[in-house]
Amino acid sequence: MVVVPAGKRPSELDRLRRSPRDISANGVGKALERYESLRAFGGHAWNLDAIPPGRLQALVRFAKAARAQAVSDLAGDRRLATLVAFAAVMPQLAADEAIEVFDLVMGDIIRSSATKMTKQRLRTLKDLDAAAIELCKAWLAICTTAADPDGDVRAMLDAMDVGPVHAAADTVKVLAQQPDDGAEQMLAARYNTIARFLPGLLKTFTFEASPAGEPVLDAIGFVKSLKGRRRPIQAWEVPAKMLTSAWRRLVFPPPSMPVGSVEKRALVVASAEALRTALHRHEVFVPGLRKWGDPNARLLQDAAWEAARTRVCEELDLDPKPDKILGAWTDRLDRAHREFADGLAANPNVRIEQQGGRDRIILTGLDRLDEPASLIDLNKEIEARMPAVDLPEIVLEVDSWVLYLSDLTHVSEANSRMDDLPLSVAAVLTSEATNVGIEPIVHDGVDALNRDRLFWVEQNYIRAQTLSTANARLVDYHMRLPLVQAWGGGELASADGLRFVTPIRTLNSGPNPKYFGTRRRGVTFYNFLSDQLSGLHGILIPGTQRDSFYILDGLLEQETALRPVEITSDTHGASESVFGLFRLMGYQFSPRLADVGSATLYRADPDADYGPLNPVTRDKINLKHITAHWDQMLRLAGSLHSGTIKASEALRVLAPGGKPTPTGKAVMELGRLDRSAYLSSYFTDELLRRRVNTQLNRQESRHELARKIFHGQKGELRQSYREGQEDQLGALGLILNIVVLWNTVYFQKIIGEMRAEASTSVTRTSPASHR
Repeated sequence: MVVVPAGKRPSELDRLRRSPRDISANGVGKALERYESLRAFGGHAWNLDAIPPGRLQALVRFAKAARAQAVSDLAGDRRLATLVAFAAVMPQLAADEAIEVFDLVMGDIIRSSATKMTKQRLRTLKDLDAAAIELCKAWLAICTTAADPDGDVRAMLDAMDVGPVHAAADTVKVLAQQPDDGAEQMLAARYNTIARFLPGLLKTFTFEASPAGEPVLDAIGFVKSLKGRRRPIQAWEVPAKMLTSAWRRLVFPPPSMPVGSVEKRALVVASAEALRTALHRHEVFVPGLRKWGDPNARLLQDAAWEAARTRVCEELDLDPKPDKILGAWTDRLDRAHREFADGLAANPNVRIEQQGGRDRIILTGLDRLDEPASLIDLNKEIEARMPAVDLPEIVLEVDSWVLYLSDLTHVSEANSRMDDLPLSVAAVLTSEATNVGIEPIVHDGVDALNRDRLFWVEQNYIRAQTLSTANARLVDYHMRLPLVQAWGGGELASADGLRFVTPIRTLNSGPNPKYFGTRRRGVTFYNFLSDQLSGLHGILIPGTQRDSFYILDGLLEQETALRPVEITSDTHGASESVFGLFRLMGYQFSPRLADVGSATLYRADPDADYGPLNPVTRDKINLKHITAHWDQMLRLAGSLHSGTIKASEALRVLAPGGKPTPTGKAVMELGRLDRSAYLSSYFTDELLRRRVNTQLNRQESRHELARKIFHGQKGELRQSYREGQEDQLGALGLILNIVVLWNTVYFQKIIGEMRAEASTSVTRTSPASHR
């Protein structure tokens, strides 16, 4: 695997470890070929359970990151272990990536077909309007004649020039669409493109399905059986349950075609589209895969759950029986509603109005708090006294306090004897975070800044695992500073996304015209900030997938000493399922709400009298459904707590395709309870609204600082592979915390000097606004 074949430049290892970059029909074929090559080693059948998962991943990481020659130069047993780990783990990753390429290619085809259909509709609107006017004139003439007692419709038609009317009817027949028509007709025209990769995909993978996905599984099985078939397809043969009415009209042509005939091209394209949709919903999956596999398989199974139930309930402070804890939660809801109702008349910021035939709660926006002159003067004085230094100096100075650079170890876990290695690591960290690349920091007169050394350090030392460890050390140091306690106690955190355009071809990106512009792709760096202004964690999301799916992931995965119990985000994260999972896991979800008037307040007690709130609290929470599925809810919480499944995966399990499962419905009911209690508190408590708003404003300030630091190459992320993107944005997150820590330390020194002169207020200062 590490030997370079004669006449070729890359080794087989180099070829197989590269993630796909070609997002095209040919690219799907290449990704499938790569998967088949990796699978041919047979590693998927090896039992490596005796190897700790962390160690296995470390070996794979080294095989993926190091030069092929470096792997070849390893001692015999270590080289064998590295290549065995690579051959065992990579087929699963390659399979996920191959299906990812299929998903992206199909997405591009669907979007481009929709765009073409829209343009075609716009081009033909004038013809359609003219035809409609002609038909309208003819119909009105007929109606006028028919309304006349002496009128003769037949004579009128004989005298009418019906040629334009027939032409208009033909135009409407061709151009008019059914109400449920989309871009199916234009999409069906892409058959030749889809036929280039769909047969290979169906041949390579064995798909399975949940009951909801069975119709799609039947359809793709039928399409697979059509290879080489010459006789016509009869309508009775087609598994048509997965076809929408628009696709049915294309697959089963009108009576003018031979009776019982089927349009094969439309059937194949419809099946490919349905497969993509079902994969997203996890109704169809490939067993054993992480992203495109069955998420239910990652929940704690029967024996494991029985063994873990007592421990999970103790650690999450939950009860095996729901009565007591559900009673406490409903009491909290009742108190919140009563407090809201009692204070409504005296609350100048909230009122209930009739809009569109229903009562709606209207919340007035917060007035901006003016900064007192003393705070303005304080910030000016701090700014004037702050030392003027460059970013590389900050990076090295903070390491002299915290020694975080020692956490950035070699991917092989071996200790290096290089001189001035921390200087090399600091230089690479700075180049990654500023997005300027290695060249600007190369200094051939300094061994630690030699080009070859820097590239070697970048390849072997900067990775997500070590960056996370170093970040935890920084946060631990920062939280112990006395000044930090004035900003917050670490119990509150916020989550928000920072968007980056990816102008190069990469598998790990997605389109969103709002953030990335037309025909461009990008990623979201979903990051988490404590109320002490330190970054806790960051998650890379292709495109702008639903951010709310990843909020709980960040809390459960972050490795710092801070343990927030409350997290806030913007409105987009405020779904009922997210509220329900947060409550199960013992966290308070406190989003900033924009259109609160459209939110529904639920009640637990149908007979409770909430006075003025009665019209807006008519809907009742189904407590019986929660009770009936309590053990499954506990199993879900235990799986999240044990790390066998991520919250972002669990949310897709709970509502595949937007249709909640019974457990998903129970989580939603719990979410309605918790969300309603939060809403009533949000309406009642102005301090809560300001606290949430302040924390999210702090995160926006951090994002502004991130943009200033990540200034190179137009602020665009130009890494081709997910690992490189994660490493670079992880380096940015680490540098942000370094800058915040450095500013905080010097704030503290300056304020200490100033306290001898006058009293100072420090609670509204921010280390993200001064550097």
